[in-house]
Amino acid sequence: MKVISLKESKCLENTYRSSYRPHLDYTCKVGAPSLSEYDLQESSESEDEIVRYTYDDPNRYEAARLRSQEAVVPTHTDRTLDQEAGPRKARRAWFFRNGDLHFKPKQVVISPKTYPNFESLLIALGAPDMVPCVAGVRYLFSWPDGREVKSVTEIQNGRYYVCASVNHLQNVNYGDAKEQYWKGGKFKPDEGHLFTKPNGQVVQSPNNPRPRVITLISNMNRDSHEKLILNTSTTQNYEEVLHDLQNMVHIPHPPVEGFAHLFRDLRDHKNFLVCGQEGQPIEPKKRPLPSSNSSNESVNGKGSLRNSRLARGDGRMNGESVSPNRRHGAGPKRTEPIRVDINGKKREFFAPSEPFHDSDGQKPDKKFRLDWVYGFRGRDVKQNLVVLPNTGELVYFVASIVVLYDRRTHTQKHYTAHTEEITCLAIHPSDPYIASGQVAGRSPEGGAHVRVWDGISLSTYAVIGLGVFQQGVSCVSFSERDSNGDLLLAIDDSDRHVMSVWEWQTETLAAKTTTTNDPVVYGCFYPFDDTILITFGKQHMYFWTVFWKRADGRILRDKKSGIFEDEVPKYVTAVCFGNNGDVITGDSTGRILVWSHDEENIFRIDKQASATMKHAHKKSVSSLVMLSDGVLLSGGGSEIKAWDSFTRFEMVKERALPESHGPVRTIVPQNANGVDGYLFIGTARDLVLEGSLQSKFRPIVQGHCEELWAVAAHPKEPAFFTAGHDMAVAKWSALSHSLIKVVKDKKPCTSIGVDPTGQLVAVGTTTGRVALYDGGDLTERNSLQVGKAQINAVSFSRDGTQLAVGAHDGFIHVFVVHDDGQFFRQQSAALRHNNAFIMHLDWSTDGRYLQTVLGDYDLVFWDVTNMQKLKSGRTVRDDDWNTYTCPVGYPLIGAWQGMGRGDVINVCCRSRYRDFIATGDSVGRLRLFKYPSILQKSDSRTIKPFSSNTTAVEFMADDNYLLASGGSDAALLQYELTT
Repeated sequence: MKVISLKESKCLENTYRSSYRPHLDYTCKVGAPSLSEYDLQESSESEDEIVRYTYDDPNRYEAARLRSQEAVVPTHTDRTLDQEAGPRKARRAWFFRNGDLHFKPKQVVISPKTYPNFESLLIALGAPDMVPCVAGVRYLFSWPDGREVKSVTEIQNGRYYVCASVNHLQNVNYGDAKEQYWKGGKFKPDEGHLFTKPNGQVVQSPNNPRPRVITLISNMNRDSHEKLILNTSTTQNYEEVLHDLQNMVHIPHPPVEGFAHLFRDLRDHKNFLVCGQEGQPIEPKKRPLPSSNSSNESVNGKGSLRNSRLARGDGRMNGESVSPNRRHGAGPKRTEPIRVDINGKKREFFAPSEPFHDSDGQKPDKKFRLDWVYGFRGRDVKQNLVVLPNTGELVYFVASIVVLYDRRTHTQKHYTAHTEEITCLAIHPSDPYIASGQVAGRSPEGGAHVRVWDGISLSTYAVIGLGVFQQGVSCVSFSERDSNGDLLLAIDDSDRHVMSVWEWQTETLAAKTTTTNDPVVYGCFYPFDDTILITFGKQHMYFWTVFWKRADGRILRDKKSGIFEDEVPKYVTAVCFGNNGDVITGDSTGRILVWSHDEENIFRIDKQASATMKHAHKKSVSSLVMLSDGVLLSGGGSEIKAWDSFTRFEMVKERALPESHGPVRTIVPQNANGVDGYLFIGTARDLVLEGSLQSKFRPIVQGHCEELWAVAAHPKEPAFFTAGHDMAVAKWSALSHSLIKVVKDKKPCTSIGVDPTGQLVAVGTTTGRVALYDGGDLTERNSLQVGKAQINAVSFSRDGTQLAVGAHDGFIHVFVVHDDGQFFRQQSAALRHNNAFIMHLDWSTDGRYLQTVLGDYDLVFWDVTNMQKLKSGRTVRDDDWNTYTCPVGYPLIGAWQGMGRGDVINVCCRSRYRDFIATGDSVGRLRLFKYPSILQKSDSRTIKPFSSNTTAVEFMADDNYLLASGGSDAALLQYELTT
């Protein structure tokens, strides 16, 4: 890496300064001064001395002067106003949140009229814009003496109080963490411990070199700007600093060769280009000038989906088919059929009379770039939702992709290094490292393993367990106590559920043992002692001890711990840890147990502490979280409950989620300590909710929660439709990556089609019913029971006047469609070849013919006008097809070459402008070919996001984006096709 100076005319302004200014009005929603401005200790300063205190900002000086003149807030030694403010007079007080050092106190004016009783005050303090706590404000403590306040008359004027959900005051220095200006000069005496030398001597010199603030601009990506505070007195050498910089940028003007060059010769430079292996600056590409045919802006200004082909040389509008004459080029004509081995059987296909003009078999010039992941996997996994503390991003996995979602900016980052679907993840206790495990695939590179990677740079640090794990990894967990996250626990998903401990930084196996043949739900380190491990699952709760040896470690089970004295639950389902070292578990009966330990670290059930939670939930306990203020959160069924661990786990709050959201799967505090009460909830219906027990929960991540086989793009808008087995019919925006509208059908949905205008959406169900929905608001226009068999395919003709329906019983039904959504059978009879079910179907451009693929991969052609099957494909060899979704045929000969034994192409889709054809197969691959793919060795762009069937592929209307669904978790992915 090289750092290269880039002189600019403007100097960077200091963007790091921030200040906190208290308000002076008497409303209860205003900010309060920090304790440093209104000292709680005895003070001998006079009022004049306080006024003459030097503030960095004149506004803060003026605020302090007004407060001192008006005597709005006295010090705690001045009791004049306390004496005047009797029970009938208004009193002003400030309120902190229990255990939150960084909370800015809220100022409240208290009078008998506004708060006639203590309960009304507690309710007002617990409002979201005041002092939100997990279970509301239930207790008040005076600060700093810590006395519990039980009446509104006990609140004194000018005093400070702490709001809490539990009957326990955490002793932290409230108000000390106020924001200040950055400034040079001498540091304060109480900050001396921050400036100590290794020998303990405190640095007192005011002439310490100031740090340099520079901006690094990536040479390869000029949009990547990173500000860096550079210590000019660093002990690192220049090469070490460059190594640290690699994680900051996406990786002339002479190059910067060393610190002397940087600090002395270039001291006036603040912007620097960062070069990687290219070693020299590149000229950024110039943006094209705007014109009527080229624009970098979308219609609504929200995204980058552009109608890049709106004006073409042949004058065609977006989405219009290419005529058959334009697709052919010069070359010899073929009359004999071509025989290809497909799914273990020889198939015959007839080439067009004239060859295609472009069939070189080379890779397309477009590549896959993951743009967005829709949905969340919560239906069948537990360990799938964490918050990255450094950024506040939500981290979860879908298919083989880990998503890092920033809800504030509605953006995603993606970690895509896994080769098969992910099953679990864990976050490092102190660093932004994430461990994720995957299932085993059929290829050697797809073996089960764990990857440890950086949540900021997305760089992989370690790959653990290749060749060791068998079927997959069921759970992972970092150590927390003595090793500071250097150890990683993983449990194999094999029959014996082997538990192993790794030194992940060196990818070294430290110890392993078999656990049990019964299912294991989870395993982890005991956070107070890294030599104690915990596993639990079907009818067991096991504690293990690790004995470290230089050659190899041993893991032995502690048979004195984890004994159920009464009824043994069918499953132990959740675990968390109390602040005092207790282990708290939930099980399938809805019971929560507290396991206390003695001096020998033997864990036994604490019956007194567990008594109040014997019937905690009506259904299985799915999640347990202990917050730093002593509140225990539990989730079971659709219920979320809060328990006070300081009052023998008394239940203090209860909240039920709407039934449509599904059962609670995971509870995660939004912030590190969680005392503000704001939570993320992952549900079994594949939703992520945001909210608190004091307010409503709203979905921020949504998707289908059951199999998804039906995806169709809107022909005129940057939007698309989906219909799933969960009976949800949804319309999505591909620009804002958000759900526009969703409605419920009466039955599980299996197929979908959109008419050429985008005004009608046809949906087929498992029960043989077809419904027509409005393409705008998804209101149901009409429906018809076509038969009793599942509807596998629906397709509109090019002019939108006909609708073909293919069923699982092998019948093809053709309907006439009117503009108002009414549709009627065109003929009393239906088309049928044999008992094989219909998979896909396509209309010819003129609306006269249909081509269908059956369940045995036979390609059959139909004359719709005469309602009869064509004897041979020779008749329609030169016909043009409006769409191409049938996964066999002459244009796909090359795509079937090189398929593994038993592998088949499930789905395919041709781009609107006939440049590409995308396929999805039974092993979860997505492949992009040039259209047509007719050579034996046709090359492709290939990715593998799923571990099982790819269920749908669909080009968006402008061909710049590709949608794909598949896998076991109803994953829906949006890829941009870039050069």
